Amino acid sequence: MGNIEKLKIDWHPGFYGGIEYVLRSYKDSLSFDKEHVLSKEPVRMDMMIIKKEPGVKIDNPLGRIFRTYNVIEYKSPEDELSIDDVYKTISYAGLYKFNASKVNAVPAEEM
Repeated sequence: MGNIEKLKIDWHPGFYGGIEYVLRSYKDSLSFDKEHVLSKEPVRMDMMIIKKEPGVKIDNPLGRIFRTYNVIEYKSPEDELSIDDVYKTISYAGLYKFNASKVNAVPAEEM
């Protein structure tokens, strides 16, 4: 190919159209929201604690359960922990893993 620059193709419009076409019989029962915004503000976890040396044992009640990568989400004494808070924290861990420098740089079993 030499010096020919690769074309950047936006595949999303074709994908959206294909999905809507395949599900056209159900269009009255479905709502299609393309590129749905997930948050109004930047996504930030309350705290991330990373063990510098994964094999290190931390001998205190909190640190004993640590893996290499530890997402901490704080709830004030007035707040209640809901199932949605649990899923939010799990999502933070997934986003952290996803945004790593390369595929599986952050192993799931270490979160």
